[in-house]
Amino acid sequence: MKKVLLSIFSLLFVYSASGQSNAAPRLESEDKFSLLSSLIGKRCEFYLPKPKLAPCKEAVSQMVTVLDTDVIIPNLTSYIFVAFKNEYIQLLSSEVTTRYLNDLQNEMNDYLLGLNPNFNLWELTLAHYKETELSSKVVAILFQDTSIAKLHILYLEKARIKGNASFNTNKDLLAKTIDTMNLMFDYTKVRRDFQPLFYPRSLRGTLNRAIYHFYVPMYLSMRLKTLGVPNDMAYTASLLLNLTYEFVTTTSDYRYLLVDPEKLDHREHEWKIKDIYAGYLGAAMGVERVTSKELQFFNDSFDISTKETVKAMLMAPANN
Repeated sequence: MKKVLLSIFSLLFVYSASGQSNAAPRLESEDKFSLLSSLIGKRCEFYLPKPKLAPCKEAVSQMVTVLDTDVIIPNLTSYIFVAFKNEYIQLLSSEVTTRYLNDLQNEMNDYLLGLNPNFNLWELTLAHYKETELSSKVVAILFQDTSIAKLHILYLEKARIKGNASFNTNKDLLAKTIDTMNLMFDYTKVRRDFQPLFYPRSLRGTLNRAIYHFYVPMYLSMRLKTLGVPNDMAYTASLLLNLTYEFVTTTSDYRYLLVDPEKLDHREHEWKIKDIYAGYLGAAMGVERVTSKELQFFNDSFDISTKETVKAMLMAPANN
């Protein structure tokens, strides 16, 4: 998750700072909301017909509110980002989270020792939290950055956020759990079959180890649906968040900040297209939408046209 929004905020910071030469600019809460809503909302204009523009932009605004982002900017080249800030702090402050993380850590250790070949992150989380939306929330928020950097944990330290005894325990447990996840990702045997361990077993295709590309859109679409956003717009807004990041970061400059690439070569952007596919599956699962496109479709279609590929992703399946 941190890559999805950290890079966007980096670009937004540069965009908003242009023309300012005195004190170092900063992104205030209203700035973050407005800029992120505008950047993702711009994609509503790219891909949707006029009658759906207003509902799409309204759904994006509600989604950005749910995201509840914060960014610490120590200097012009460094950004420390967190999403779902208040929900994240609440989760870390709960004894329920302590039991969950301890169980997850133990189950992953057992898998590595060959004692639990049927381990699955999603099934374990569902067993703890019972409800699908709550389970997706827990995974999306706690594992919004599964890299070694663990920026959402670093954020707590840099922001000097302190909490109760459970908060401090869970912060350490979360760091340890993510380290174990990375050990499993890198483990030679798991490298070939980590998908059945960290994603719902029903998913098709081949996905990357960046699980937040799936779980964040899944939680967002599910949450928006609960808030009363129509299913198609909950799906669309969540999908566009992931797509915006992927398209903006296609190159190292800012050429795709306000426009999207005409096409993506699937050989050059294999990893990126898999992450787009993960976001498509996650956003759809959150609203129980039928997914009719396979990974091969994305590879073939992006080679020809980004616009037509995205339109096909947004089009309602005939049997939905």
